[in-house]
Amino acid sequence: MADVERLFTAFPPVSTEEWNRQIRDDLASVDPDELLSWVSPDDMIFRAFYRQEDLIEIPWLDADPGSFPFIRGSRNSAPHWLIREDFIVRNAHESREAALDSIENGSDSIGFSFPGGSSGLSSLLDSLPLDKIAVNLEAGSRTAGLYGKLMGLARKFRTEPGQIRGSLEYDPVTEFCATGNSREKIDAWLNDLKGLAGPAGEHPGFRMITVRGNRYHNIGATTLQELAFSLAAGCEYLSGLTDTGFDAGRVLPLMQFHFAVGTSYFLEIAKLRAARLLWSYIAHAFGAKEDDCRTFIHCDTSLQTQTVYDPHINILRGTTQAMSAVIGGTDSLSIRPFDHAYQTGTGFSRRISRNIQLILKEESGFDRVSDPGGGSYYIEKLTQDLAGRAWDLFLEIEGK
Repeated sequence: MADVERLFTAFPPVSTEEWNRQIRDDLASVDPDELLSWVSPDDMIFRAFYRQEDLIEIPWLDADPGSFPFIRGSRNSAPHWLIREDFIVRNAHESREAALDSIENGSDSIGFSFPGGSSGLSSLLDSLPLDKIAVNLEAGSRTAGLYGKLMGLARKFRTEPGQIRGSLEYDPVTEFCATGNSREKIDAWLNDLKGLAGPAGEHPGFRMITVRGNRYHNIGATTLQELAFSLAAGCEYLSGLTDTGFDAGRVLPLMQFHFAVGTSYFLEIAKLRAARLLWSYIAHAFGAKEDDCRTFIHCDTSLQTQTVYDPHINILRGTTQAMSAVIGGTDSLSIRPFDHAYQTGTGFSRRISRNIQLILKEESGFDRVSDPGGGSYYIEKLTQDLAGRAWDLFLEIEGK
């Protein structure tokens, strides 16, 4: 121990100004902020380096994983995320076979999207181990009706409905933003949500509302906008349901957030940390107990960053995006197949996507450390700055 202490005394502290002076000398008097800093599309400025003094005003540094405000993760144990694979259902038999292959080879969550109606749901779910995997369903404006069908089929296939895990990708507010449907139709959808919230206590592992922030991202929203718009949509649901008599502590477990993860590696890590932080404050403001303010986050890799000209580059992009999601603390993750931009994923491209996650878990040990980005001067400061800017935009939306 004495040797270690002598080692530290041999290197006297260096001030920020001294660091900047040395950089200016090395760069021939060029201002380091001018040359080495970068500006995001949201006009957020990121400096060349950060130091401990940048963390002085950050209040959550002593927070533990699994404790309010959940910036370090929703669990107090090592993180475990679900490996999810998504399928667009055009042929129920083919999609079921592909889903069974996915489950056999490492997936523990499956997503089904129905562009033309859900008439084949029974044959689709037949033989799937509904008590062992998470099932996530989406059918646009018809999504709410899938809940009753799913629970009925669970009984038919001798699975207790209370064992069903997963979600409905039901998000009428974002649907309104995407399609421009009338406000009256949103009100009708909110009535559907009230009907879904009633039996929620019987199925605690199933979430009825998904705030689909990924849709904002994939049509061009910046990281800041995706975060703020998602918080505003989530607040709309929480407000609408609590105004009709539902307790916030009952509504919150019904909700999840779905974010896209882009190629700005550190900014995407900060986005997920900031999302948990800000949502916990919003939920607490609605009277929820601290322990009820945690949220479930699903991520998928960005659609807008995929290229059709050299599709194998998408494997690299998907890998770094997946790492951002995992380090940021996602609870579930889908990696788009590298050929997704121009065709339905093949067995090979889907296998590559699954294996990226399996390598991150089984070989790289990403599921053994809680909040690996915590304590990083850069990531902590980035989280604070992004959360502050997103909160300002959220308040601006709420004020209109």
